[in-house]
Amino acid sequence: MRTPLRSLALKIHLYLGLTAGAVILVLCLTGALLSFETEITTALHPERYHVEGNGVPVPLAVGVEAIQVASPDAKIGGVTVTTEPGRPWDFSLGQGGRAFVDPYTGALIETGVRRAPFFQKTMELHRWLLADELGGINEQFQFASRTI
Repeated sequence: MRTPLRSLALKIHLYLGLTAGAVILVLCLTGALLSFETEITTALHPERYHVEGNGVPVPLAVGVEAIQVASPDAKIGGVTVTTEPGRPWDFSLGQGGRAFVDPYTGALIETGVRRAPFFQKTMELHRWLLADELGGINEQFQFASRTI
């Protein structure tokens, strides 16, 4: 026998379950996209992530100098150097984005590279469901990864 209270509880359970399921679906889909961000970005911009050459790389200071010439106000926060042949040096410029340098010539490939707007919005959807101003997240407490 169905009572009004039982019917109400079942309806609440149904609607809360559908809402939670929709949120979980969004999190799963955006997380799957973000897990392949590096591979997708590398496939879309091969000129940025692949260099011709092999052998002995130039000193790292040559790459730093190339970045300083192109962007005098750039502040280098870190560099990723890989032993994989054909991969450029990847410099982190903080708020200035990233810079890529050919390790064999010291030539600047590209500077000021930021996360693609599609992946930035996907990250915002994944983390905050696009509601970053709600719930108390404000400018002074932004996460470092939001500025990539």
